[in-house]
Amino acid sequence: LRNRRMRAAGLKTAEEYEEALHVAVRFDPIFFAERAKAKVLMMSGTADMSVPFSTQTSLWERFGRPERTVYRDEGHVSSILLFLYWRMGETMDWIK
Repeated sequence: LRNRRMRAAGLKTAEEYEEALHVAVRFDPIFFAERAKAKVLMMSGTADMSVPFSTQTSLWERFGRPERTVYRDEGHVSSILLFLYWRMGETMDWIK
């Protein structure tokens, strides 16, 4: 996906991509977390390359340390899939 987007935007290096991404993303959720009014349920993967685990932990702390599931050695997508697979029923009960 990243390579396809880089080609479409005429970006040649990962650094150019990161810079374009920072320009495109105009806010960081960590600055808004303390204002969250809804209940928060977090899932984290320690091997997430999209959102580093340290950033996830900072966000979790800013949310006030809500319920959180940490998947060791899992990445961004795999932690979501594991969460949905292993905790779907429990998650639906939490949503209700």
